[in-house]
Parts: sequence; C-alpha cells; structure tokens
Amino acid sequence: VVALISYGAFGWLLLLTLVKITQFLFRDRFQSSQFNLSFSLGYLRWETTILNRPLFFLGSYFGRLFGWWFSLGLLFGVFSMAFSVILLLYNLFTILFSSSSTSEDVILRPVVPGVNVPTSHLGFYFFALFVSGVFHELGHALAAVSEKQQVTGFGIFLVFLYPGAYVRIREDTLTLLSSRRQLKIYTAGAWHNCVLAVASLVLLLLLPLLLSPFYSSGQGAVVVSIREGSVLQFHLVEGQLITAIDHCPVYGHKSFYGCLSSLSSPLQTTKGYCIYPSSVGNVSAPIPDCCRDPSSFREVCFRGAAPNDFPLYDCFDGPEVKELLGSREGCYSNKDCGLDFEEEKREEEKEEEEEVTFCLRPVLPEGEILTRLSFRERGDLLYLGHPSAIWDSVILSDHSPRWGWLKGFLTLPNSIQSALMYMASISAALAIVNMAPISWLDGGWCAITLAHEVCGHLLSVGTIMTICKWLSWFSTGLLVINISVSLFFIV
Repeated sequence: VVALISYGAFGWLLLLTLVKITQFLFRDRFQSSQFNLSFSLGYLRWETTILNRPLFFLGSYFGRLFGWWFSLGLLFGVFSMAFSVILLLYNLFTILFSSSSTSEDVILRPVVPGVNVPTSHLGFYFFALFVSGVFHELGHALAAVSEKQQVTGFGIFLVFLYPGAYVRIREDTLTLLSSRRQLKIYTAGAWHNCVLAVASLVLLLLLPLLLSPFYSSGQGAVVVSIREGSVLQFHLVEGQLITAIDHCPVYGHKSFYGCLSSLSSPLQTTKGYCIYPSSVGNVSAPIPDCCRDPSSFREVCFRGAAPNDFPLYDCFDGPEVKELLGSREGCYSNKDCGLDFEEEKREEEKEEEEEVTFCLRPVLPEGEILTRLSFRERGDLLYLGHPSAIWDSVILSDHSPRWGWLKGFLTLPNSIQSALMYMASISAALAIVNMAPISWLDGGWCAITLAHEVCGHLLSVGTIMTICKWLSWFSTGLLVINISVSLFFIV
C-alpha cells in the first residue's frame, strides 16, 4: 500500500507537469467550452459539451424505444432501493456472525489494494470502475434526453487513483416533470450498471467460444508465467500444457488446483504404490534414511505401508519413481495391491507360488508430497515438497494458443477474463448500493420522489421529508458500519 501511494504521488507530479506544459502550448483550445480541464495535485477533471448534440439526436430519434427501456429501469430501481437495505443488513449480519470473516457468504467487501485485491489486478479494477462509472452516467444522460431534458455537459474525473464520471442536467426543468418521468432518470444509472454486469457475465461465459478461433480450452492448464524464485522456476516453460497431476486429469486451472488440493488431504499423504518384491533392489535395513543422500531430490526412500507386512525400506532413483507413479495406481494397504493385480498375477503362471505385491509408501517429511506433473509435451516432472509451493509458483490459464504467433499473447485470455470479472462485480455493486435510500446517492432522490407520489395525498410535505431524512440516516449508518466492520476484519 505504501509503495502504491508513493508511485501514485510520483505519477501525479509527472502528470501535473505534463498538463501544465500542454495547457501553456494549447491554451486557446483549453479555454474552449468544449474542452474544460481542471487540474490540481491529486485531482483531475475534464468536462465537455461535445456530446450534447449526439445525445440530443439519440433522444429524439430513439425516444419511444428509450421510453420502454427506462420504464424497465424504473421497475429495477424501485426493487433495488428496497433490496439494497436488505442486502446491507444481511451483509452486516454475515460479517458479524459468520464462522469466518472471509466467508463466501459475505457479498459486499471494501477494496484494499494488496490485501483482498492483488496489486497486479489494480489496473483491471480501476479500468472496470471507470467504465462502470461512465456507463452509469450515460444512462442518466440518455434517460434525460428521452424525457426532453437538456444535458449541459458530460465530464470525467480522477481523484488520486479513483476514476469517475458525471453528467449535468438542468435541475430547474427536471423538477417540473412528473414523478414517474423523474424516477426514470434517477434510476437509469443503476439500470445501466445492471445491464453492464449481466453483459459482462454473459461474455465471461461465452469467452471460450469467442476465443475458440485462436485458443483451445478444456485440454489442460497452460503455464502463463512462472514466479521468479519459485521452486519450479527452472523446471517449467511458459506455454507448457499441464494435463494431469498423478492420475488426476487436468482440464483447466480450476481442475489443476482441485487436483493439487486433493493431494494435501490426509488420505493422499498416506498413499503408496503397488510393486512386486522382484522390482525392489537391495532392501536396506529398517531405517528411514535408506538413500545414500537423503537430501537429494534424485532419490526417494520408500517403505511398506503396513509395517508388520513389509517393514523394510528401499531407495528408488528418479526414473524408477517416475515409472512407479506413472504406471501404478495408488494404494493404502497390501489388500489394495492384491485386488489391483489379481488378473496380472494370474498371467504370471507361477509354478509353485504366485508372486504377491506390496504397497510401498514414500518416506517424506510431514506436509510434503511426492507427485508427478504430466505435460502434453516435454515429458513428465517429479515434484517432492509442499503442495503450496506449486500453488504459489505458477499462473495458469484455461486457453492454449492454436497458432505459434499467439504464444506471445498467453496472458491475453486471462486479462480479458479478469477485466470482465471485475466489470461484473463492480457494476453489480454500483447498481445495488447506489440505489440505497441515502441522500447523496441516486436512491435518496428516488426515495423522496416515490414518497411524494405514494404518500403525497396522505401526509404533509414536512412529514414526508422527515421520514426520508430518517431513512437516509439509517441507510447511511448501515453502509458506514458495513464498511468499517469489513475493514476491521480485512486489515
């Protein structure tokens, strides 16, 4: 976070210098009403009237279509206004009484860079925030022109790192509209955020199909990047396709981490492999350090899964271990081996006595695993160590390039996927939270307008405004408590 603030401050100083130089060189254009730029340290605002004419044309030409469109937005907005309060109550209850502060049931969480949002994703986060804000304000603008209201300006701003947008509508004529027409304008921003969230989710679901001419999916997990200093840095190559972990098939990054998680279970850590005694070399004395160099990754010590049945130890080198893990199913006792190799033993046609198999288990430090990563090319890779080290070593993708020239764009599908995910979540959050009946949000204006429409003939204007004020204070307090409690658990 400190590094982010430092880089942000340096970036603002550099941007301030560039803007001042540009303003001096093109001062006539900057003074134009179509290019109104305000700038100070930590704050940048650009407002223009260049969109006024296109917005007026759209409102005049598609007025009837927009009328139906924003009528749907009105219904959504009224529903969201009530739902936002329920959601804030549910979210607070979940944070306070859930068994874990990181419970997946918690729907709304504040964003803390470097804590619950990786710093590598901040570009996607701020991009999604900016697009969601612009789309929100375009909704207000289009609804206003469809109701014959004048839009006097459209602007975007940047407060330190937080981007946003706004639209200016003449308030003197806006208040003269009927309640229904006012509500269509007030709810249009949240309605557009809802549409953007749904569209992002649809694109996210269709992403494999949309990328199919260039990328294949469902064949494995593609190594996009390898973290510097990780245990696999010199053993993997970007672009490799991981197809299996041991005998667990890998179809994408989710199945990869699923297979990896299963290796950490107590049952998997005690897993062994069936082997004939004739395959065992010189059986050592019953000591765990049966290899010449116990610290070497080239040799692994095995022992019997059941000490009373096969108490001795034996050392296997890398090729032997790779063959053992690749050709044998797992076992947990000698009985498993007897069942697995019943047919194979009959084929041996022993004259005197059938050769039995034993279940041998690798002797490993607590928490470590012995596993085999299989690739579509470049053979297999044996791994001995903690599963978390694999987890932290690689960044994976579900999309494998179909063409050689696309190998330079391995991260593109992941980037598109991350941008769509942030777009969907941020836009959905704006759609709901912005409709909370809080005086400085769209929901506050909707609550006042709706209250006057429904209760205007029953209650006085003063009583209605008092009720709306108390409702706004309650909703504001609920939002502030949600943010504060969430930050307490996150930080």
